[in-house]
Amino acid sequence: IDENDILSQEGRERAEEAFAAEAEDLASEASGAQAVAAADTSSNLANAQAAPSAPQQPVGQAGGGAFPAPMATSSPAGTMSPPGEPADQDGEVSTRMDNSNPIQFVNDKTFLLIDGVWTDTAFEPDTMETQKVTFLSDEYFDLLAQIPELADYFALGERVIVVYEGTAYEVTAE
Repeated sequence: IDENDILSQEGRERAEEAFAAEAEDLASEASGAQAVAAADTSSNLANAQAAPSAPQQPVGQAGGGAFPAPMATSSPAGTMSPPGEPADQDGEVSTRMDNSNPIQFVNDKTFLLIDGVWTDTAFEPDTMETQKVTFLSDEYFDLLAQIPELADYFALGERVIVVYEGTAYEVTAE
């Protein structure tokens, strides 16, 4: 499965077919080397890191609102580095994007990091055109003034695709 294709209908169908074939292979053998390999594969799938499900508001609870989005935190420059990366000699922290978690949840949306672009899983590249806006441009701030709800999504980075009320917005670096 081509990671860049997972959001298209064809990519989803291929992923479904591949998963169905793997599941059929796993279920067909009860003993022997294939059964052991199937058990290993099943164990690996069961122990794989998966994205946590979005928190749910308990039914009947007072308040009835959605959980607040987690707030970003910061530290003084040069005091923290991404895991496994020391600060540079001059105290500067590396600006390398941390790809260890290619899935992010913002409000009610899920984003995948695809080729350096945080892409809303609601985006359908086969059928949608994006409305492009350059990161930190006058148009970027005008759009945020018109639709302040986009700010949480745009905060993911310099390159973001988000679908909001049926329109796909794409923040580009240049």
